[in-house]
Amino acid sequence: DLRERFHQSNAPRIFQIKRLLADLHQGAMDINSYYTKMRILWDELKNFQPISVCRCGAMKEWLDYQNQECAMRFLMGLNDSCAQIRAQILLMNPLPTISKIFSLAVQKERQRSIHQGVGGKLLDQPLIMSHRANVAVLKGAHIQGNQV
Repeated sequence: DLRERFHQSNAPRIFQIKRLLADLHQGAMDINSYYTKMRILWDELKNFQPISVCRCGAMKEWLDYQNQECAMRFLMGLNDSCAQIRAQILLMNPLPTISKIFSLAVQKERQRSIHQGVGGKLLDQPLIMSHRANVAVLKGAHIQGNQV
């Protein structure tokens, strides 16, 4: 009788978490912040799911399915600037773990940030290399006493 009287349903919180997950997109966040926010919600949602003990292998299939859902949710929420890495990941068979997907996305984000110049414009890498080579030649000529 006491349990029935004071027991509260988890359904409202589960609904709220699922709504937050459905609405979550990378937006202005970096990939690390987006992943962390998504992972916190996903882990909280998993806490509300019943724990089953199974020896037939069905539980492993269920956990694999949940991990795939988490990975798909993460990929769907990434910005369009991640479309290339998203497409590459979706072509992988089997689909990598969410941790591996996160790692690949962060690597791509870092590569992109390395190539960005002032004002967020992409720099032309051959132009940069040419400029560096010219500076090195000028420094070398100055060191040898030659004037350019």
